[in-house]
Amino acid sequence: MNQYPIHAVNKLLPSKRELYDILTHSEHYSLKLPNFGSKTITIFYLLEVANGVHFSIRKHEYKEVKIRTGLNKIDYYAELMKLIPNLGFGIDNLPDKKCLMDVLFSINPGHQFFEVQALNLVSVNER
Repeated sequence: MNQYPIHAVNKLLPSKRELYDILTHSEHYSLKLPNFGSKTITIFYLLEVANGVHFSIRKHEYKEVKIRTGLNKIDYYAELMKLIPNLGFGIDNLPDKKCLMDVLFSINPGHQFFEVQALNLVSVNER
C-alpha cells in the first residue's frame, strides 16, 4: 500500500472549516451539524459524514424543541444510540445537550422524553 506524506494529503483536502461549510451550506448536502466549535467536529468526523458513514440530518428535517428537562446529555445520547448506532461520536466528544435533544426530537417527536403538553416547536427553516 502506498503511503503519502501528510502535508501532501492536507493540500488535497479542504480545511475543517471549509468542509463544515460545504456540508452545512451547499445545496447538495444542506446538513444540520453540531456547532463548529463542538468537540464532535473533527476533520475525520466531517469526512465520514460527507461519505455517508455516519448519521446526518438535513436542515429541512431538523426540528428544535423548546422545553427544559431534568435529563442530561448522556441520557439523550443513550436514547439516540438505541435508534442510530452510527452517530459518529462517542461519550468523550458529545455535542451539546440541545443538539442531542433536537436530533432525538427530529427523528422521534413522540419519544417519552417529550411527553409534555403544548410544546413550542420551531423548524430551522421557519426562523
